[in-house]
Amino acid sequence: SETRLIMIRSLSAIARVHYDQGQLGLALAEFEQVLSMQEAHFESRENRSIATTLSNIASVVLDLGDIDGAITRFEQVQALAERCYATRSHLQVATAFHNLGFGHALAGRQQEAIRLYQESLEVKGRLFRTESHPSLPPTLMRLGVALCETGHADLGEEHICRAEQILYASNAVLAPATRAHLEVAKAAHAASLSKWTGAVGHLETALELIEARTGSESNLEIAAVQARLGRALLESGDMARSRQVLSQALTTRRAQLQVNGKHVSESHPWVAELTSTLAAAQ
Repeated sequence: SETRLIMIRSLSAIARVHYDQGQLGLALAEFEQVLSMQEAHFESRENRSIATTLSNIASVVLDLGDIDGAITRFEQVQALAERCYATRSHLQVATAFHNLGFGHALAGRQQEAIRLYQESLEVKGRLFRTESHPSLPPTLMRLGVALCETGHADLGEEHICRAEQILYASNAVLAPATRAHLEVAKAAHAASLSKWTGAVGHLETALELIEARTGSESNLEIAAVQARLGRALLESGDMARSRQVLSQALTTRRAQLQVNGKHVSESHPWVAELTSTLAAAQ
């Protein structure tokens, strides 16, 4: 039994490394193998480790561009986490709401995303009983972006500023990844007010931070920021740079969304959206 647990943990760690390296197809296969081993090992499927593995699978599926498939898995994680913790006051429950909200945001269902982010913050509030816990900023920033993108710029800015205050209260210097997320959130607020020059500045900073952290100029996180930057440049009237940045984002997304040599349909929402924006920049 102990040997099997060690094997499960080891394979899960290997899958995590492959996921962080961008080897999504391999990571997905390994996480699914971990899930199969866990289901055979544990007496009940209502297990916290199984919920964690399901969440990892959902994250990989999302990065592979299957938004609906990821949402289905995140819903399974949410239901499982709530059954594992009867009071619902646990970080795994809050994280499940946060991830599910992000999935709906990517699918364009911002109102549902807002509801789920608020659920996540409510659980964290009951759990930590403080308004400055370090787990709050990621959800506050996501909620702020969703509010800005649904016409609530003032309320969105309030959440983004609150996240920034919490972050700097406990960190003299923010980690590059955290700074990048904050810059993207600020860009969303600027864009909601049609302050396109400001949005461009925030997104360019975010892009520099991500590229420096990853040592790469081509991954899905970079492509997502490039897509926002390309649209902001388009709105600001810089058509040439907009075309350049959007083309880079489109190339990255097409490459990253191919698994096992399968061609990604041009109708895929992440590809179609960029293609349409690029056409507008011509």
